[in-house]
Amino acid sequence: MAAGKISREVEQFIHEKIHSVEQLEVLLLLSRTPEKEWGPAEVSQELHIQPESAAKRLFDLHAAELLILSQTSDRLYRYKPATSALESAVRGLAEAYTVRRVSVINLIFATPRDHIRVFSDAFRIRKED
Repeated sequence: MAAGKISREVEQFIHEKIHSVEQLEVLLLLSRTPEKEWGPAEVSQELHIQPESAAKRLFDLHAAELLILSQTSDRLYRYKPATSALESAVRGLAEAYTVRRVSVINLIFATPRDHIRVFSDAFRIRKED
């Protein structure tokens, strides 16, 4: 990654898969220990977030095909992206977050605002030409 620039792959990944900084932190935690299985309580304790929020983030990351469920329990997750492209994007995201933390956070916050603006624009009353 060039200094000061976030790759297009990482930007696209953030727009498609990452909806909050908390979700990003959960993903990066699990990606650092791909052999370990994590439950909501452990993630909650490690990141100092609410267990319910940890459970939601884990569920969302599983739905995004970035985590797999344990064979022994449906409440334990392990980092294992479904494709090599997803794995590459997560590696790039981890690097970008280390080097350009504020830029990554800005991208995460920019995405929901765009969706809200588009939604609200649909209801805007406009003058007829």
